[in-house]
This record gives sequence, structure tokens and C-alpha cells, in this order.
Amino acid sequence: MDSIRDMIAALAANPNADLFCTPARVTKVNKDTKTIDCEPLDDSADLLGVRLQAGAGHGMVAYPKQGSVVIVSYLSKDEAYVSQLGEIESYELSTAAGESLKTLLVDFIDQVINLKVATNSGASLKVINAVQLSQIKNRFNTFFNA
Repeated sequence: MDSIRDMIAALAANPNADLFCTPARVTKVNKDTKTIDCEPLDDSADLLGVRLQAGAGHGMVAYPKQGSVVIVSYLSKDEAYVSQLGEIESYELSTAAGESLKTLLVDFIDQVINLKVATNSGASLKVINAVQLSQIKNRFNTFFNA
């Protein structure tokens, strides 16, 4: 049987050996860097700067709720990413052109709220369900980060 020193040396020599997934509890969410810090449920060392997105920039990011459980998968022994989320706090979805889904939906609802329709007696005065539309618009602020 190999000694512990030999096993550690073998693992260090093969950086892709024994890559696995581990459940962890989210301790911090950093929306600026699109990463989280978390503590594995097996009481091993905390994981810092775990990626929530494949690459920097635009695309989709689901932000987990602090305290929720996620599954962390490993690209290498030094780099991890969140592969599954338990509870989600918010989403961010944007294009390379900088357009976010939240902005698009909020702008659309604003246009519907201010909609004027031509009638035989002139333009309509106001949308009668503007309050309900405004409430839906406010829900987007909770659902989407940007």
C-alpha cells in the first residue's frame, strides 16, 4: 500500500485525477465577480471564488440564496463552478450588446402602461389596469438582478 506522501504526489502529478462534485452551503454571494464562497457539507475546507458563469461577461447567471445548498463541480483541482443550485435569489440575463432581459421587460411594461389607442372619439385616456401592470414591473426587480 502506498504511503500518504506517495498518494499526494500522485494526485499532484495528475491534476485531473479524481475530480468530483460536492454539496456545499453558500456563505457569500458576490454579484460583481459572479462567484460565491461556500462551505462543503462534509466539513472540508471552505471553497472561495466558485464560479457561477462559464466565462466573464454577458450571458445567464443564477444567483443562489445565501445559506442555500449548491453542488460544486471541479474543472481542475484548483478551479470549481456551481453546477446545480438549490434556492435561487435572482437571475441575470444579458446579451453581448448589453441588453438585459429585465430592462427589456420593464421598458415593455412602461410602454403598455402609457399606451394610447386611437378611438372614434379621440385617443384613449389611460390604461385601466396600470396599477396591476406596475405591480408586475416591480416583481421583475426581485426576479432579475440586471
